[in-house]
Amino acid sequence: MLVLSTTTGFRAAAESTSACCCFSRPLQTTINARRHNVDLSFDHTDDAALAPKAAVIDHHFDWEDDKAPKVAYHNSIIYETHVKSLTWLMPGLPDEIRGTYSALAHPVLIDHLKKLGITAIELMPVQQSITERQLEEKGLTNYWGYHTIGFFSPDIRFYNGKDIGGPRRLQPHRPGVL
Repeated sequence: MLVLSTTTGFRAAAESTSACCCFSRPLQTTINARRHNVDLSFDHTDDAALAPKAAVIDHHFDWEDDKAPKVAYHNSIIYETHVKSLTWLMPGLPDEIRGTYSALAHPVLIDHLKKLGITAIELMPVQQSITERQLEEKGLTNYWGYHTIGFFSPDIRFYNGKDIGGPRRLQPHRPGVL
């Protein structure tokens, strides 16, 4: 059994045959894209030094007595947004949480959304992503995060270093906005 925070990666070895295009590369490590947390630290053996790995996390989440807002769909105002775009320049947010998941749960932002009549937000890509090589070579990044490598992993770009556990732990739904 794997314990919490254990990092994992896949290695595959197969025999090459004329009936199969498989080939063996046992020193190649690949990410488990179905993991819910991606650890972008590097392991210094074989090619794993360059390969992102997944980390085992605790999936338990206690919703306590929380209830869905029960807003009828025809009365819903859904605001599609990007974590950083929404929170980076928002007046009243502490500097240390601008552009992070933590900012989504801050009372200043929630009050702003409520004043606009927003009943729910839909976040633009928040899955773990990487920047394509051609962008990096030009000193650019993939701001929107459409080059996903971990479909079930919250993107670490939006952590502030203190909100470990990601958006599931922040509980921005409590005020009834999300």
